[in-house]
Amino acid sequence: MLQETCRVIRLERLSADTWHLFLAAPGITARVHAGQFVMAAVGAGYDPLLRRPFSVHFAEGDDLILYFRVVGKGTEMLASLHPGDRLSLLGPLGKGFKLTEGLAILVGGGIGIAPLLLLAKELADGNNPAAAIILAGRTKAEVTPLAASFQPWTKNLIFATDDGSFGIRGRADEAVASLPPMPGAVVYTCGPQPMLRAIAHFCRDHKMKCQVSVESAMACGMGACLGCARPAARPAEGGGYVHVCLDGPVFDAEALPWD
Repeated sequence: MLQETCRVIRLERLSADTWHLFLAAPGITARVHAGQFVMAAVGAGYDPLLRRPFSVHFAEGDDLILYFRVVGKGTEMLASLHPGDRLSLLGPLGKGFKLTEGLAILVGGGIGIAPLLLLAKELADGNNPAAAIILAGRTKAEVTPLAASFQPWTKNLIFATDDGSFGIRGRADEAVASLPPMPGAVVYTCGPQPMLRAIAHFCRDHKMKCQVSVESAMACGMGACLGCARPAARPAEGGGYVHVCLDGPVFDAEALPWD
């Protein structure tokens, strides 16, 4: 982990409220693995006081990309940056995805798509390109701008939208259920809690391995504030709670309770 002052390369608007932020961050890109995150100081002073957590979307060479949605003051400030501006990042933080043997199925919902692009690259670099990548969102406008980024990393890129405007009409877990049987497949997923719950149940019922990247509010990102604590599935084995920033954000699905 390090604190790095990064130079803004450019900012791209993808939809009404989603953005790509390109940064020169050689120190963090040299260390980061898919599923890890950074804490960004989005203001120059004390307003906002706390850093904001962002999954690393992609990293190659000296360049790092964040994918984010504008939801409040902090992300509004991030979306107002200009080339040449400076942004302080703390990272890489947390535990990322564990690349394992077996066909890889990547499933992202909403802003939870963020960590999957770097994961797709790492799988391909390890000679195990994703057998399928599912990108789910509310509308066509939310998912189609990401197509060009993901297409190089799989031969089976699938979209699902809530309103049916593009790809499969329905949820991400319904798109997973529509896939042909893939014995020994491993599902890597990130998205809102209801989506993760549905996919964790599907994988349990079909005896598939599943890793989930959990979304959580964080104040520090290093385990000091304990604000990201959540119950563990087997408290008798390792304590009653896990902390998303230290024990995750990526967990084996069976390590968390879903019922």
